[in-house]
Amino acid sequence: MNSQNSFPDICEFSVSFEPDAEDSNKLSCVVDLRVSCSEVPLGDQECTISFQRLIISVDIEGIDIIPGTRFGEPLKNNSVVKKKTISQAKTKTKNRGWSFGGSTKARPEGAASAENRSSNETSRDTHISEDEKHHRVTAKPNLRWEVIEADDDPLDGTYMEREKLFEAKTKQGGNRTAATLCLKVKQRDLSIGQIIRNESALSFFSALTENQRRLIDIFIAKSLSNSVYGSRKYVGEIILSEFEYLHEE
Repeated sequence: MNSQNSFPDICEFSVSFEPDAEDSNKLSCVVDLRVSCSEVPLGDQECTISFQRLIISVDIEGIDIIPGTRFGEPLKNNSVVKKKTISQAKTKTKNRGWSFGGSTKARPEGAASAENRSSNETSRDTHISEDEKHHRVTAKPNLRWEVIEADDDPLDGTYMEREKLFEAKTKQGGNRTAATLCLKVKQRDLSIGQIIRNESALSFFSALTENQRRLIDIFIAKSLSNSVYGSRKYVGEIILSEFEYLHEE
């Protein structure tokens, strides 16, 4: 197992592959994930870095994920409660009088029904109601997991502790099993806040325009990325941690 935690003060991500005691062809991927805000220097000033969303991605070779073992995979209910709201009938009445020179003896046939004509208008609204719990770590297609708070608050705390991310079985006839796990953050999910400790910091940050602030955010994201990727091209995301597992017979 090769591991690289590029920013241990912000993200602590550890992975281990543990064999099953009863089935030698079965493996469990066990994960720990802790996230925190951190301060970084920006010239003579300081900023805080936090994350709104993280992605765990997995690439595998020589093993198959056992169905039903992926962590954070809430199954949606096949049937939901469908509520109908029927509003009260709205009645409009129009009175029509008939006059024949003051005489009430002779009225046209059907006059009684013509005197009071009403029209009923009924509107119906249909709503589907479904209660659903929020999972901070949720399985996504293509062997990915999303880590996010329900109210989009910055991630902070322990999100996984000795949790089985998935279970897998080695493929028959193979002599090599491998897996790579990456913890990533996209630039749009990276939040950078200014720290105002003195008059100098207040003067520096208050003088920045919105475009300048955005450029600083991009600069910090690229700087973080360069410390991981080196000379590779920045692609709008940062790999915070990467783990490689390899077993050959």
